[in-house]
Amino acid sequence: MYEVTNVVINHVIAIIIFFVIYSILFTMNKKNFEAAHGYLDMLYFTTTTQSSTGYGDIVPTTTLAKITVMMHQIVVIFIISQFIYTVFKQ
Repeated sequence: MYEVTNVVINHVIAIIIFFVIYSILFTMNKKNFEAAHGYLDMLYFTTTTQSSTGYGDIVPTTTLAKITVMMHQIVVIFIISQFIYTVFKQ
């Protein structure tokens, strides 16, 4: 159970870190994300990316934003892999 808790904590930490990063990018240049209007949209974008849902209503438009989203997706793959390993290991 302890290991599953660590995975959940890692998941939450990743959401917080990428929310902060996306908010900074949004503050630097509002054109980094198409259709984003504020920080709530950045939190929404972070959670939909983290859950690998990705509705497509908010889209990264600049190279920097796209690279950041790709890094986020890679982190999510590692977190999901860690979760699957933790749950199903014998």
